[in-house]
Amino acid sequence: MLTLHTFYPAMGNHSASPFCVKAMVLLNIADVEWTPHWTQDLNKYVYKKLPVIEAPDGMINDSNLLIDWLEEQGKDVFPGLDAKTRATARAVIRMTEQNLTEGLVYNRWLIDDCWTVLNRQVFGGLPAPLKLFVPNMVRKTIRQRMDLSGMGRFSEEDRMTYLSRDLDTIAAFIDDAFLFGTTPTAADAAVAPVLSMIDTLPADTALRRRLRGDDKLMAYVGRAREQLFAQLPVPGANRASAA
Repeated sequence: MLTLHTFYPAMGNHSASPFCVKAMVLLNIADVEWTPHWTQDLNKYVYKKLPVIEAPDGMINDSNLLIDWLEEQGKDVFPGLDAKTRATARAVIRMTEQNLTEGLVYNRWLIDDCWTVLNRQVFGGLPAPLKLFVPNMVRKTIRQRMDLSGMGRFSEEDRMTYLSRDLDTIAAFIDDAFLFGTTPTAADAAVAPVLSMIDTLPADTALRRRLRGDDKLMAYVGRAREQLFAQLPVPGANRASAA
C-alpha cells in the first residue's frame, strides 16, 4: 500500500493544495491502494513541498512524477486516449498548473479577505510565538514569487483577461462528463481540484465570479465533486484506503 503525504483539508477542500487532491484522484483512477498521512511540516521532504508519495521503491516527490510512476507500473491514467490526445491532456495539465493555479494562489494569499481565512485555517494551530510572524513571512515569500512569475505585477483587469482565456480553453474540452470523454483521466485529476478551489475561495473575488458565471465549468465541478472527490478521505475517518 502506498502512503500519500498530504496537507490537511482547508476551505472546504480535501487538502489545502490542489496538487494533493490531484494525487488522491490519480491514485483512485489507477485503482491503487493508499492511505493518507496528514502533515503541515515540509522540512523533512526533499523539495519542501507536498504531495509526496511513499512507494515500495522509494519516494515520489511530485504529482506529475506520480503520473509517470503509475504508468511505469502499468496503470493507465489516460484511459481511452490515443497518443495525440494524451499529449493534449498533458498540455492542459501544464496550462492549468502554470497559470490557473497561480491565479488561485494569488487570490488566496494576496487578496486580504481570502488571506484572513487562509491564515486562520492553515496557520491557526501554530504556537503563539510562531503564529505572530510565520504567516506573514510565508505570505511575503508568496508575494515575491507572484511578482517574479508576473502574476503579481498584472493589473486586476489584465490578470483576469489572462486567466479567463485558460477557463475558456478548459470549457472548450468539456463535451461529455469530463475533459476527454465520459471517463475521468489524469487531466481531470489536475484541473478539477483547481476549479473547485477557485469556487471555494472565501471572498467574492473577480476570479471566483468568473468561474461561477460559467455554467459549463460549474457543472463540471459539480460532477467532479460527486464522482471524484466524494470518496476521498478526511482526517479522523476510520478507513485505511481510499481506493
